[in-house]
Amino acid sequence: SAAISACQLGGQWLFPLALLRSMPELRVSPDVVGCSAVITAAGKAGQWQFALAQLGSTRRQRVALDAISCNAAISGCEKGCQWHLPLALLDLMPGLRVAPDAVSCSAAISACEKGAQWQAALALLGSMDGMRVAPNVVSCSAAISACEKGGLWQFAVALFSSMAGLRILPHTVTCNAAISACEKAGQWQPALALLGLMRSHRLLPNVVSCSAAISACEKGAQWQRALALLHCMADLRIAPDVISCNAVVSACEKGAQWRCALQLLGSMSALQVLPDVISCNAAMGACGKCARWRSASALFHSMPGRQVDPNVVSCSSLAAACERAGQWQQGLSLLSADASLSLIPDLAGLHSNVVMRGTAKKK
Repeated sequence: SAAISACQLGGQWLFPLALLRSMPELRVSPDVVGCSAVITAAGKAGQWQFALAQLGSTRRQRVALDAISCNAAISGCEKGCQWHLPLALLDLMPGLRVAPDAVSCSAAISACEKGAQWQAALALLGSMDGMRVAPNVVSCSAAISACEKGGLWQFAVALFSSMAGLRILPHTVTCNAAISACEKAGQWQPALALLGLMRSHRLLPNVVSCSAAISACEKGAQWQRALALLHCMADLRIAPDVISCNAVVSACEKGAQWRCALQLLGSMSALQVLPDVISCNAAMGACGKCARWRSASALFHSMPGRQVDPNVVSCSSLAAACERAGQWQQGLSLLSADASLSLIPDLAGLHSNVVMRGTAKKK
């Protein structure tokens, strides 16, 4: 059993399984420690089928199962994104005379979260009291993440707020999940409130926290707040990434703040962030909304120098900027002049649409 456990800690799973199966030939009876180590090793390696098979084999060998062996099988299924199997195992545990604990429930809730089964995750969290198992930060965080994936920002915020009554201190992952839930729904006010609460919990925001809050502001058409958050990241010594910057540029696009969008795009290199096609497209979109076709054109032609390949959205943004400035023919000329753009799918359709709209305006 000691050798099996050592192999399991080393990230091996086939060798521990072979050792366990050789024990009867050596006239050594397998025990729950060795069996649990094999189940754990298989689960960590993503071999949830083997983990379940070993759990069944352990029972047939009349080795008394314990919470460790059952939890290892549940965790293996969770890592294998098999959300229904952990729930089935939880139901079986009382019949095996094994009491579920916080690890069992947390792993099962995490499996539901990975399987986008928010209803099952919340139901299991609610049933923990009946199992005489106290929820912990892992189970609550997993349930909040399940709500985030299900688009249930109200549930996520309510669950986060309930943790104080349960005397559970959130950690950064918990806060990030709740902020992300608000971000997906465009709820910038609760997203910013949650970001502010992190300090009261003595938690330092990270790039995920800030990026999610910035994206919430972007979706809520709050470009000033998005820009302010980006500046706050420097004060918090948090290095922004391309997601943070793109969200602010997109916020400026929605707010028709073309100068701000171009300035931010130009400052990304100083932030050690490489612009991508999303950054450039958003900045061109901002120029387009303000009919700044020359700025859009300059940005479009600077993309190869930034090692960014234009796509059909880039071409469409440039064409839109030219159209709004009454320069649709100039837009067509700019797009037709670059032979490399002929490889972009749907470009011919874009050309046709620009011509149709342009000639219609003439009439």
